[in-house]
Amino acid sequence: SLDLDDLWTAKKAAKGDKNNGPTLAEFVAEFIDGSTTKSELVGKAMSRKISALKAKHLIAEAERLGIVETVKTPQQYGRPKYLIRRCAHAG
Repeated sequence: SLDLDDLWTAKKAAKGDKNNGPTLAEFVAEFIDGSTTKSELVGKAMSRKISALKAKHLIAEAERLGIVETVKTPQQYGRPKYLIRRCAHAG
């Protein structure tokens, strides 16, 4: 059955989400391991209740700031993978 408390209301939207998810540093520390593609990262984030949009924004911001980079890695078969890893100078 439908629970009316779960419905969107302007009042709930104005209140906002108390937990906006991880900071950029927390996201990088938790999810960027150098062996994951962007789509895999988004999937991992979504499994931890972070929206796909938020995850994509965090990845884009980390790339823009030079914290992470996308690296093309050849595969034995098929297309190369584009892995996201921390930049060497980013610590």
